[in-house]
Amino acid sequence: MKKNNINLFLIKRVLFIIILFIIILFLFLIMFINIIFKYNLKLLYYKNKLNINIDKDKFLKNICSEIYFYRNIKGDLSNFPIIDKTTINKNKNIFFNKKILKIYSSIDSANNAWTDKKIIKNNINYYDFFIYIYNLLSGKAIAHISGGSSENYFYQWYTLDEYKKGLYGFVKCWINMGWNYNDKIFIFYFHGANSIKLLNNIKILNNIYSLSPILDINGDISIASFNDFIYYLNNYKPDLIVSFPNTIFRISQLIYKSKIKLKHIPKCMDLSADFLFTCQYKFICSIFTNCDIRLSYGTIEFGQIAQQIPLRMYDYIVFDDIVHVENNVNNNLIVTNYLFTTQPIIRYLTDDKGIVKYENNKMIINNLIGKMNSKNINYLEIDKIINDSNFNIINLRIDDNLNIIYITVLDEDKDESIKKYFVNFFIKYSIVLNYCKENNCITYDRYDRKNTPILKEYHYKNS
Repeated sequence: MKKNNINLFLIKRVLFIIILFIIILFLFLIMFINIIFKYNLKLLYYKNKLNINIDKDKFLKNICSEIYFYRNIKGDLSNFPIIDKTTINKNKNIFFNKKILKIYSSIDSANNAWTDKKIIKNNINYYDFFIYIYNLLSGKAIAHISGGSSENYFYQWYTLDEYKKGLYGFVKCWINMGWNYNDKIFIFYFHGANSIKLLNNIKILNNIYSLSPILDINGDISIASFNDFIYYLNNYKPDLIVSFPNTIFRISQLIYKSKIKLKHIPKCMDLSADFLFTCQYKFICSIFTNCDIRLSYGTIEFGQIAQQIPLRMYDYIVFDDIVHVENNVNNNLIVTNYLFTTQPIIRYLTDDKGIVKYENNKMIINNLIGKMNSKNINYLEIDKIINDSNFNIINLRIDDNLNIIYITVLDEDKDESIKKYFVNFFIKYSIVLNYCKENNCITYDRYDRKNTPILKEYHYKNS
């Protein structure tokens, strides 16, 4: 009996030592990850404060030697063919660098609801998380999907090195708004990207917090997710918020209708991927007062490459040290990325509209409005119509199927005046007014998808 007690005591002591060792190891791992992360963030900060020197001719020459599709091309960028999503999707193997191995299991977690894939992982479990991290550290590439709302997509592949390079454009945007590498960042993305899902699993970084909102049954931001946003804004006190424009616009509406007084305003806000009317942008600025809020332009395919010029709503400065942008005859943007080598993006034709020009030797995209969902409706003309009115309008949405213009306003006593004004411009449409006020602020958008002024089928999907 005494011997059994001794054995039991020894077993308990050994278990205690093992558990203590695991805890110490885990704490050491947390400290190590934070040191490495902060060190790399500091490097990115100083590297992107100045222009990055890239030998672009050498880069293109290396691409021709490593990527089969470009094997016979010689000379400068103009000799490269213009490609699009379909070209890459149909010839995916010859656009990929064969020296790099793929993490094939990451395809399922890269898929989103707008693709034709049956397997979609909305989150990454901890087993896959560690597998992905191990493989990334081993030099393999992880999958990301290029949109899906156009029903045309391909998988873009990122190594760990390209994750860092993919941050170049983001960091340039943040530096321009006064961000410092010690500042806190709050990432609030409706995003299916593996990069965001990985970040959502890391709750141990000192100066970055990532949260993906949840939708309610109507496709709107859930009350729980809205409350989480307010909680982390007021308590985490981020200096920078990174999100989608229409997500923050909806958050702003919910703050307004709930009459919430924010206890903390971030120093700056980086919003990318959606089109905003000027009235929407100004409404966000009225909620997050004294915050430097700028729109930015980028995609999963080639990263973030341009940023809104202050006081110029639809004009963007291009980070031409890392990319080249040109137009086709229809003013679609054609982008070349000088950073990515796993699956290079050379003269890639986008669906996005804008006019490339130069001002003081700087590349500018003028009237950048992104993807047009209608050939008959000009977003910039509608923006001018709204701006020229004397009404407190904060949003406008167009339903081409039902021929309805939905206008969200703050005024409650100008119904007939507003309708009379807009019916002159939208003769074939009915005008429906919605009011954003206490306990009532209707939305017609869905927030798991890139939003445009034209309501399409994906705005109603599963709602």
